[in-house]
Amino acid sequence: MWVELALLMGAALQAAAPPPIEPPPAGKARLVFYRSGSFFFGARGCSAYLEQDNRAVRMAKLGRSEFAVQDVDPGERVLSGSKSLKRPLVIEAKAGDTRYFRCEITGMSGGSRLVQAHRVEFARYRPRLDAAR
Repeated sequence: MWVELALLMGAALQAAAPPPIEPPPAGKARLVFYRSGSFFFGARGCSAYLEQDNRAVRMAKLGRSEFAVQDVDPGERVLSGSKSLKRPLVIEAKAGDTRYFRCEITGMSGGSRLVQAHRVEFARYRPRLDAAR
């Protein structure tokens, strides 16, 4: 009886687990942006921008406990949490790779900042995150 109960509980937990992030399409790199459920500045949006043609293009706008997935072409990419590209993150996007970035609200002004994160850190938050609209 205990074995059957354990099997049923294990199946229920697996069914409730969110789907994993799929690998990127061929020839693309995948960027995953997420924001934890922190109470501080919870009402503020947290944005992620990508520099394209010398201007900032918004890739994601995240509310509390949200994530967004974007595919980009391989190559050097400049990311930032601000439209003016302050505190940029320069990354090398490689085809077939998935990179993770945590979006944080900083300071009294409530500006956005991107921080590189690890897949394991994202996996820890993933059950509590919803896809951004």
